[in-house]
Amino acid sequence: FSAAPFAFVAVPWLWLTKNHVTSLLFFEFAWFLVFLWGTLRLFRNRTGEEKLLFLLTVVFSKAFLIGLRDPLHVEMWSPIFWTLLIYAHYKGNNLLLFLSSLLLCLFHENFSLAIFFFGCWYLLQGKILKNGLPLLMSSLSSLATLYVARPQFFGQIQYQGQDIVRALALDPFDVLINFFVAQDYKLALKILIPFILPFFVVVIRNRNKMKNILSEKFCAVLFLVFPLLVIELLSQNISPSAGPVIMAPLFVMLLAEGSFRLSKISGLLLWGHIVLMLGIGNGHHRKNFNYLIKKFDNNSRWFSTRSNSIPLVIKALANVPPGKDFAASPRLLTLMQPKWKAIYPVEKGIKKLPPVDFLLLDKSDLGEGQKAQEKKMKAII
Repeated sequence: FSAAPFAFVAVPWLWLTKNHVTSLLFFEFAWFLVFLWGTLRLFRNRTGEEKLLFLLTVVFSKAFLIGLRDPLHVEMWSPIFWTLLIYAHYKGNNLLLFLSSLLLCLFHENFSLAIFFFGCWYLLQGKILKNGLPLLMSSLSSLATLYVARPQFFGQIQYQGQDIVRALALDPFDVLINFFVAQDYKLALKILIPFILPFFVVVIRNRNKMKNILSEKFCAVLFLVFPLLVIELLSQNISPSAGPVIMAPLFVMLLAEGSFRLSKISGLLLWGHIVLMLGIGNGHHRKNFNYLIKKFDNNSRWFSTRSNSIPLVIKALANVPPGKDFAASPRLLTLMQPKWKAIYPVEKGIKKLPPVDFLLLDKSDLGEGQKAQEKKMKAII
């Protein structure tokens, strides 16, 4: 279910629970609870009101509400490690900073790019040997392992970054036009609002330092999140598993900056943004509640349709000879074998496919929460 090395952490748990899919749901939710507990533990010197506002911001944010209902993504286990990275950054703990960056690189190739940008901020601050170079080395070594060394032993794996690079190479103007035209601005705004409003508090409190804003520690976190956000926006939608990844370091940064510390003006703003989030996420609260109390098998398209169709797809693919080219939708990429070449450009802005031998699309997945993807799938069909 993932090419990420960190996925192997789940193996002992799967052995104990006999590899049942619902066990992974509990496993993933446990990582979410560890994130909340770990963050509050590390920042235990914050006031009760600050910690309460942080908890409400995370729990009621659309990013986490959607992410928890779209489970089985290894990236969803990463927020606690973003916390460790941000905590080490603000406390000046160089060893923890380096170790947490290494761990994050085990999750996703996009994380390695984020760590690279993070290291660039340290280089700009003149902290080359202690922070800049170690962070750049961890990110570049991870990317080299993923794109160069790993394929030599396990065959080619399609990464998100490759899809975007291929899209830009084939038709850069189309990608850039769709970046603005086909963008789901409504979803992006709903996901980012929980950060935008409290961030005003950070800006107001640091207004006297704005002349040298690049040296502020919160700017390093913006460097860190920038590539993650841009990659998702180039994909024309922020995926359910990417929302928590983008927002977790931003929320922890807000806590570290003291933006949840209340005053007369900021208190009105912060409690107002909690009320706004409740309104935005109201439907998701209801869906998440139903998702938990109903029997999983009856509340999932996977069990109702794919459990019958996937064996048929596997049987049909058994006779496909080596060296064939595929264009496949995301759920079916897991069925690809190293002897084939899998191409997955569907979500990444490509309208014109290169010549392929097989087009393998999971039609039952069309429009499942992502309207932009639905249009592209139908256009390709």
